[in-house]
Amino acid sequence: MNNNILDRVLAINWLAERRLRRYGVKAPVCRGRMQLVLDPRARLQFHGRVVLGVSCLLGETPQNNVTVIVAHKDGILNLDQMCLGKGSALRVDVGAELKIVPHTYIADGSKILAKKSIRIGKNCAI
Repeated sequence: MNNNILDRVLAINWLAERRLRRYGVKAPVCRGRMQLVLDPRARLQFHGRVVLGVSCLLGETPQNNVTVIVAHKDGILNLDQMCLGKGSALRVDVGAELKIVPHTYIADGSKILAKKSIRIGKNCAI
């Protein structure tokens, strides 16, 4: 087997994918180290291909960076065909909403905190 393919298979975070499926997320793609802090009353809505924890900076991001997703009570996290870079963090506070629409990339190490409501438009790169 090609080492590149083996590295990709080993980078899959099966536990994070399984946990997101319990929240009704159909086909998440989780790579690398990931921390999920999800309140049972939070609503996760993933549409299309959502890729979490993938670096786009070609090796400039340390391999041990942790991608963090936090959704508090009554928070709504709505992700649609987007990519979240390695070491980034998305946090949705109590009763807040974070909506990211299609074809958006959030770069490695970015931090987004929704206190009330945030909507990130189509084809954005942050």
